[in-house]
Amino acid sequence: MNLSPLYQILLRIFTLPGLLLFWVRYRGLRNIPNGGRVIVCSNHKSVFDPFLLAIPFRRQIRYMAKSELFTDHGRLAGLVLKLLGAFPVSRNTADRASVRAAQGILANDGVVGIFPQGGCVFGNEPFRAKAGVALLAERARAPVLPV
Repeated sequence: MNLSPLYQILLRIFTLPGLLLFWVRYRGLRNIPNGGRVIVCSNHKSVFDPFLLAIPFRRQIRYMAKSELFTDHGRLAGLVLKLLGAFPVSRNTADRASVRAAQGILANDGVVGIFPQGGCVFGNEPFRAKAGVALLAERARAPVLPV
């Protein structure tokens, strides 16, 4: 079960409120791989999404998170995100460092979580997804698990 202690604590704290607030129902759990590299690709509707996605996984998901979360919300927020395994991505540039970080995680048979909208999208309006998921999957030779 390769989960850091902080990840386990926060997962336990946010699981019940997240499930109660959002009435989450999981289907297709057999499609979650127990090992090997994988990219988890999901819509992003709430700040609870990383925790709600983590519940059915038995491995830690290392999220690609917008760089502003590491800088604009204080040092503590950035530190907690890093301790959770998240890594920053600059959304408006070709951020090679974040792609390399994701490739490194995947090369070690890790799980990378990506929200292709590049941030929370509320409502049901269509959005333009970023191209990073396909690029990363091709470069890292990793399957994409759409959720």
